[in-house]
Amino acid sequence: MSNDSRNRLFIKKIEIQNCGRFHGSGHEILFSDLPDKNITIIYGDSGRGKSTIHELIYWCLYGKHKKHQEDEKQGLDYGLLNVDALENLKVGESVTGSVMLSLWDDAGEKYLLTRQLKATLLRESDKRDYNSL
Repeated sequence: MSNDSRNRLFIKKIEIQNCGRFHGSGHEILFSDLPDKNITIIYGDSGRGKSTIHELIYWCLYGKHKKHQEDEKQGLDYGLLNVDALENLKVGESVTGSVMLSLWDDAGEKYLLTRQLKATLLRESDKRDYNSL
């Protein structure tokens, strides 16, 4: 089968809510869908979430959380949920983090993948309990 006879599948859009460095909702990136210009470059200052976007795509697709290599070396794990969203919780309140990927083929949207994680503050302490949705 030649490459020309296959229908390409690509990520068209990612939407992020309360995950990684992205607090709240409305964080969206549209990726290039042009067959001859199929690369999207994300650039910015250090610590602004570029690697986090890659990690969140991986988590949405495979259900596994890849930690930042630098954080892992230091023994840190900030988790998937946004730290500010977690720290603002009051007892009994919850926060949900989610990543939604819109996968397209040449005919239009084909799949919409969503992965969510919910945290509820059960009591005042430094410990957080996480429940997967």
